[in-house]
Amino acid sequence: MWDKHGQVTAWSPEARFSMGLLNASEWQGDWIRYKEADNIKHIWYRKAFTLKSPPSRAFVYLCSIGYHELYVNGQRIGTRVLSPGVTNLEKRALYVTYDITEQLKPGDNVIAVWTGPGWARADGSYGKGVWKQDSIFKCQVNMSNGLSLHSDTTWKCRISSSENLGLWKGGGKGEYGGELIDVRRHITDWHTATYDDSDWAPASVYPKSLTLSADMMEPDRKVETLRPVSLTEQGRLYTFDMGRNFTGWLEVTLRHGRAGQMVKFMTANQPGKTLEFKQESHYIHDASGTGTFCHRFNYMAGRWITIEGLSYRPTLEDVTCYIVTNDRRRIGTFECSNELFNRIYETDLSTYIANTVNGVLMDCPHRERYGYGEVSFACMWGCGIPNYESAAFYTKATRDWFDVQREDGFVNTIAPQVYRGAGGTLWSSAPVTMTWEFYRAYGDKRQLAQGYEPMKKWLDYLHGYVSNDGVLTPYTGASRFLGDWATPHGSEYGNIPAAKLFNNCVYAYDLNVFVQAARILGKPQVASLYAQRLADLRKHAHAHFFNEESKTYIDGRQLSMAFPLYTGITPDHEREAVFANFVEEITRNKPYLDTGSPGLPILLKYIIEDVERPDLLFPSLVRTEQPGYGYFLEQGETTWPEYWQNVGHDSKIHTCYTSIAGYFVKGIGGILPDPEKYGMKQFIIKPHLLGDLTFARTTSGSMYGSIKSHWSRSGSTGDFHIEIPVNTVAEVTIPARDVSDVLERGHPASGTEGVTVIEQDGNHVVLQVDSGVYDFSSSSVPVAN
Repeated sequence: MWDKHGQVTAWSPEARFSMGLLNASEWQGDWIRYKEADNIKHIWYRKAFTLKSPPSRAFVYLCSIGYHELYVNGQRIGTRVLSPGVTNLEKRALYVTYDITEQLKPGDNVIAVWTGPGWARADGSYGKGVWKQDSIFKCQVNMSNGLSLHSDTTWKCRISSSENLGLWKGGGKGEYGGELIDVRRHITDWHTATYDDSDWAPASVYPKSLTLSADMMEPDRKVETLRPVSLTEQGRLYTFDMGRNFTGWLEVTLRHGRAGQMVKFMTANQPGKTLEFKQESHYIHDASGTGTFCHRFNYMAGRWITIEGLSYRPTLEDVTCYIVTNDRRRIGTFECSNELFNRIYETDLSTYIANTVNGVLMDCPHRERYGYGEVSFACMWGCGIPNYESAAFYTKATRDWFDVQREDGFVNTIAPQVYRGAGGTLWSSAPVTMTWEFYRAYGDKRQLAQGYEPMKKWLDYLHGYVSNDGVLTPYTGASRFLGDWATPHGSEYGNIPAAKLFNNCVYAYDLNVFVQAARILGKPQVASLYAQRLADLRKHAHAHFFNEESKTYIDGRQLSMAFPLYTGITPDHEREAVFANFVEEITRNKPYLDTGSPGLPILLKYIIEDVERPDLLFPSLVRTEQPGYGYFLEQGETTWPEYWQNVGHDSKIHTCYTSIAGYFVKGIGGILPDPEKYGMKQFIIKPHLLGDLTFARTTSGSMYGSIKSHWSRSGSTGDFHIEIPVNTVAEVTIPARDVSDVLERGHPASGTEGVTVIEQDGNHVVLQVDSGVYDFSSSSVPVAN
């Protein structure tokens, strides 16, 4: 490779890749199961075979409905856990490719699979519980010597030493349970070639037709190890405080047991509780009296681990926990002079990670585990894309929403599960909102093209529920027409004016996105038709909801004004007055976030990306009174709870208010996608020097590399360290009264190579900056107050 100066780089190491099974005809294996086992059991499968000599290359393609682990000749293959990712099991299953070349040997070999039902037996999550079954899997083994194996009735199977405990059921109080390990049933060498499986049962073929897709996203792994910070004893109950709420696995070293003795492990996400959401696992000792409990095909979420059934007092060293999530590389950072802001940012990401398992962004990881659409969109915008390498993750997550759409265009409120839960238009708009955010971040037209028909069908479905007065009305009852949810002032739904306004604004937002997508995809006639629908909706929605006297919409709350402004429902001649009322409401009347889970991303996007006024939220975020993030932290929360009120509610790990991290990266750091250029090849850096902040250091990422926006100020002097990846260009805005006030390493910025002055307005100087590392300074920045 050559750089812009013609310098040649060193040769890179050789790299290689292989293709998966691209056509259904390449799959030779059957879906197989252990027919005699009930649907809570974890099953061992094995296939013995002989090789004259090991092949130079061998791959296993393994697809399971339920979780699996793969072993070859007694060795566990890979470090992924809870594999594969979760999909809509009525339509699609994911397969994983494993390289087993190093594990094969001349002579006798065995491939073994350990399965657990996972979502395969979800009670009520797939239609009317049509799954509720044991796990099944399909396997194909291809070797370079021409030998191939596949799953069929020659595989042997047996019930393993573990099973599910609980119903794997969400909603209500939840009952995803845990795992039971009965060590008396364990066979140490079950996965080795020397083991005699002659008394094992043959596998049975299970007739099933599904689309098989590669599990191409980053797998779930144990990404962080936690140790308990304290141990308390109450009778024979021993409670370990892990120091923070998290989602993952528990590992406990056990001793001094007797054969048949049961030990219980219970999890809670708030203090003073022993067991919440029926998150309970059991371990049954064998005659040795020693052993280790560890999750394998389930997970827990909480902070406090209580153990019951021990005959001795455990120690802190006996307990280890692991955070489990999709193992994406973190690419975003934020740090500033306000420690509260730093804690809010990191807690937001901790909440996001605690709710991201199996390629699904959940509402909560213990009670429901469902992928609700409004928080999937919010977290994608505020947490996922700016802070983690997420292209593969969100390719899968967006496809999940396409898979839950009905033929008539209606979109479920949850994906990939098709549990018929409550929600609203923003929930079901995930095929629109997520497809668009993906395109803005990565510039991949393929994803936009794949989303075209789902978006169009959804908008046509909504069009069928536009009333004679031109506004959208409830289409499947009040519970599917939710407005803003879990706000400080309550929740909105059905024909309540606030809910109707909210859902009409969502419809306008979706139409606007689709019009842009149609134009990008070269469909001008379609774009014109839906642009007219958008114009009609804007006119009728404004007439229906606007209060001419007060210059507000309905109740005059923050979102009731911000959302019409953001979606163009407010006509040009009213925008100034409505915006003035919005500013008054958010800075004086209610200087806190008066929004809930669907309203938060809308408010953030409007303030940061549209009107570029992150200063309007600054007073809300520095406060520690209820409601607010500072209040949560003052209460000792380590992840965000479900409700602002935070009293009398059981979930302390919820995504209702997750996405505020975007305020710090995109607002204070100012790293934003260009609204007219997609894929971050051209982007914006517009740092905001707010309030009493004296510095902020922000890093985000793109497909081209890391982007940095670091600033500091002292008096009226500001310094700006900017890093722009190779093959990109940024529009950089520096606070300054005049271009002559802006220097780059002591020299006039206007004369610096790679820097072009675009404009100046008396408060800012806007520069076009080529890739590279720059240190700008301004002698006329706002003084901290």
